Order: sequence, then C-alpha cells, then structure tokens
Amino acid sequence: MKKVAKINLILLVLIGLVLSACSGDKVNGGESDSSSTTNLVWGAASLGSNAQMIATAIANVIGGKESDIKISVQATGGSSENPRLISKEQVDIAHVTDAYKATKGIDIFEGEDPVELWSLFTMYSNELVFIVPEDSEIQSVEDLVGKKVSTGPPGAGVTQMSKAALEAYGVFDQIEVINLGYNEAVDALKDGVVDAIGNFSSLGIPSPSLEQLDQSFDYRILPMDTEILQKAFDQYPDYGPVVIPDGSFSEIDEDFHTLASFSIEFADSRMTDDVAYRIVKNIYENLEEVGSYHNLAKKMKLENALMGLPKEVPVHPGAAKYYKEKGIWNESYLEGARK
Repeated sequence: MKKVAKINLILLVLIGLVLSACSGDKVNGGESDSSSTTNLVWGAASLGSNAQMIATAIANVIGGKESDIKISVQATGGSSENPRLISKEQVDIAHVTDAYKATKGIDIFEGEDPVELWSLFTMYSNELVFIVPEDSEIQSVEDLVGKKVSTGPPGAGVTQMSKAALEAYGVFDQIEVINLGYNEAVDALKDGVVDAIGNFSSLGIPSPSLEQLDQSFDYRILPMDTEILQKAFDQYPDYGPVVIPDGSFSEIDEDFHTLASFSIEFADSRMTDDVAYRIVKNIYENLEEVGSYHNLAKKMKLENALMGLPKEVPVHPGAAKYYKEKGIWNESYLEGARK
C-alpha cells in the first residue's frame, strides 16, 4: 500500500506540473473562474522537495473533500522566490521560511516592497546541526575558528540558519565559509576537504544527505547552547528554539536543543476567509490521509499549526477562525485585518 501511495503521489506531482504549465503565468488570485469553483496556485519548492510533495498530497486531499476548491501545486525556486510570486499575484499560496524578512523588505529582500503574507499553517520545522568527523579535534562551535565550514548551498535556508547561529557564537567572520550542495558537503567532510558542515533535519527526520552520512560515516554533532542562540532569535524573528528528540537519528542519544527555521504556508488578503477556513480544516481533520502520502506529513499536528510564526506576521482571519474553534489560538498571535 505504501508503494502504491508513493506512485500515486508522484503521478499527482507530475499532473500538477502539467496543469501549472498549461495555465501559464496567469492565475486567478484565489477568485472563482466561475460561480462555483475557486482555483488556487500553490508555490511550493523544487520538484521532489518535501514541501512540494506534501503540498501535492494536501491539494489532493482537499480536492477530494471540497468540489469547489481546486489547487494546483507549482514547483518554484523555493521560499525566497515565493514571496515575490505571491506579491505579483502569480501564486495564491506561498511556501516561505523568511516571512518576517519578506514582510519588512529587509535582508535578502532589501530594496523590495514589503510583501503581504497571512499565515495559513506551519508545515514543518527545519532544525540546524553542525557535523564534524568522529575523530575531529573540534568539540564545540567555538572551536570552528580558523576552520573550513560548508554552511550549505548558496541561498539555501540552512545556509541562512548557519550564518545566524555562527554570528550568535561570534565566530562567523573567523571561519572559512564554503558553500557546497548537501551531497557535495557530505563527500567533502568524508574526504577531509572541509572540517565541518551545516545540515538539517525536519521534525527530527534527517535530510536525505544526512541519512546518507548516518549510514556510511562516523561523525559527531556539535552541541548548541540556547542561551547563546537567543541572540539569533532576537535578531532573526523567523528562527526559534526547537528540540530534536532523542533517537531521531544515530548521533542523537538525548534531546538536542538547537535553532530552527519554519516552513510555513501563506496566503494574502485575496484569499477569502471561507476558503482559508476550509483549507486548514480539511488539513487537520484529515491528517491520517495526508500522512499516508509522506512520512514527514505523518508528524504534522494541530497543536503545531502556528509553530514558529513570527509574532509580527499575521494569521489569515479564516485560518484564525478555525484555530479559535479548536482552542489553539492565543492572544499573542496577530490576525490579518482587511482594509
């Protein structure tokens, strides 16, 4: 059954891409193209990514429950491109990890107009780890001074997280930063080309490259201090503290505290409250079905629906209505206000 579900999901991904290609650049902005159907384009991430696969699963589940909501999932350049796409009304739902920066027009969005983003739900967290060979003399993040460190691929989320953590420790400008792809970085660590690499897990599930390392190389994960990381949380509201549970992968033998970014799905004020409400309702009332398509989706929980959302970034009023009904809303959240 798992194999059949996986094949079906791959087919859904391919069908979604064909439909997106046929639609061209014009989308409906969350509005109906007839009196009965709302067509939405969901900007996810690259083909085969966790975000793209889970979004396709969710779109399929919602399509089976709501005959008047049609969602096509579009492969994109990822979380940095998606705020720009939603601001141009080229997508209606956007997968974003840097919402605070996008809504303020700062950092990687410097010089751009602030983007309106209203949260629908958090898909998963992305937890940062720094890895060294088992026999390395490096015992702490501070020991990385003067070392070669691959912080992640250029422009990737883990690269931004690595920078934030290393800045908090005061060592970022004292290391030799190298930007390698995930698989390249694993090979470079094995070959001694770099001294350490930044990598990640999602809800405690190791990234594919980390799983590869887990099975073929003896390594250690450098401990992280949340008191030191607080500097990063204060400076970068898109990041927050998380715990990777004991046993998540071989080198985690006790709960591991670290920094995480959060993969959050956003709409804007073009989406009606009714549509937003029904989207989140169908996700959280059909988690078992969504989880049948992807292991990571099995870990989604209603109580984590707003996990990691920066306090200054609002929640869509339609989504907020559902969360209030389910008792997971609190007054620290900001609700989007229509003009």
